[in-house]
This record gives sequence, C-alpha cells and structure tokens, in this order.
Amino acid sequence: MTSEIIEGWFRGEVASMSGLLKWDANQVKEMLVRNGGGWHGLGWLGKGKWAVQRTSIASDGQCLTCSEQLVCVDIAREETETFAYSVSSLAMERESQSNFKEFQDWLESHSEFEAVVDGANIGLYQQNFAEGGFSASQSSLLQLLIICIIGVINGPLLSCTKNVSGHSLRVPTTER
Repeated sequence: MTSEIIEGWFRGEVASMSGLLKWDANQVKEMLVRNGGGWHGLGWLGKGKWAVQRTSIASDGQCLTCSEQLVCVDIAREETETFAYSVSSLAMERESQSNFKEFQDWLESHSEFEAVVDGANIGLYQQNFAEGGFSASQSSLLQLLIICIIGVINGPLLSCTKNVSGHSLRVPTTER
C-alpha cells in the first residue's frame, strides 16, 4: 500500500538525516506571514527520527492523536508537481514488476480526470474480514464526495490493482 511505503520512508535513515540543523527563527516567522500562515516553505526544520503514527482528523481539522489544529496550505503548482513526482518515484522504486509508469502514461493521455482514487486503499480501509473484505461501496462513496467537493462532472478515476478482485467487485453497483 502507498501509505505503508510512505510510512516506511519516514521511519528510515534518509528521512532522519533530512532537514536543517540550524535555522533563523525570525526568517521562519517572516515566511509564515508571507505565505499566509501554516507553511514557511523553508523545508524540514530539525533532524532526527520522525514520530510516525496513523491518526484521524476531525471535521474541524483537529488531529485526534496530537490535538494540533491543521491549517489549509496553498502550495504552488510547481511544488504540487514536485511532490507528485517524489511520491511516484517512491512507488516505482518499491513496487516489484510495477506497471506504474504505464499507468502514468495512460493518465497523461486521458486527462479528463480531475482526481485519481486509489480504490485498494479506500476499499480496504478498516475492513477486517479474513477474505480481504474489499468494500466497493466505500470507494464509490469517496468518488461521490470528490465530485461534490471539486465539482467535476466526470468524477474521479477509481483505480484498483490486479490484486483487488473477487465477488465484491462483481456486484451490480460496482460494475456501473
């Protein structure tokens, strides 16, 4: 799963060595103000082992693990693309016999999608059934939420790997 790959990276040595040991607190404050608060744009501050833990975020933006209030951060298109490239590079590096690059190329040629939903991560979230318990309705619900939030007509692309199969994908509501 993508989340496990990202968690693994943050638990690794490279992540613990990334970041600045020294920084100017006044510059951080100035950059926070310049960027509208919530983000300074100076990279990671500090080095050392990351605290990695799964959590949930309340509807008001409060983290249910540390009680910090999340803020909305606007990032430039270039930064979004850099982040997307980093995540895709990590996925290609970790996946054996991955056809991730082929999938990226296919997405490039089918640009009508505003978002891509990872069906496996959504459909398997909190499913504890012995046989895997993929929830197609859970993935469909997220697709509908994205349509409402983004306001797109076509809706997002629901992507599932070849490993996600079985009865739950062959029910009438899923096949539509």
